[in-house]
Amino acid sequence: MPDLGLWLPSGRDLGAIAVNIGLKQLPEPSGILGQIAGLLADQGSREHTAGLLYKIVAMTRPYGEDTRLFALEAARVVLIANGFPAARISRERAESLWLDVEAGHLGTAVEIGQRLTQL
Repeated sequence: MPDLGLWLPSGRDLGAIAVNIGLKQLPEPSGILGQIAGLLADQGSREHTAGLLYKIVAMTRPYGEDTRLFALEAARVVLIANGFPAARISRERAESLWLDVEAGHLGTAVEIGQRLTQL
C-alpha cells in the first residue's frame, strides 16, 4: 500500500539538489530533470520511489561523470524527506551500489531502494 503523503521531487527540486552538491553543468537534454521527476508520480513507498529515481538517473546520466553522486544524493533526499534517516554513504559503498545497478544485480526499484536504506 502506498505511503500517505509521500513527497516526490519536482524538476526544480532535482535541480536544487544538483546545485547543493556542487554540480555546475546543465543536464542534457534540456528539461531532463522535469521528465525524471514526472516519471516518479504515484509510485508507492519511499524505498520504491528512491530506488526508481536512482535507477532513472543512472539510465539517463544527466550529469555525465557526476551522475553517480547526483543519483545517490537525489535518492537520499527522497528517503529523508519521507521520514527515513538516510545517513551519508561511504564512497566504497556508493561505488558498490552503482556497479551492482549497472551490472543488473539490483534490477528493480524496490531492490535498489531497500539497498539504499541498508547503506
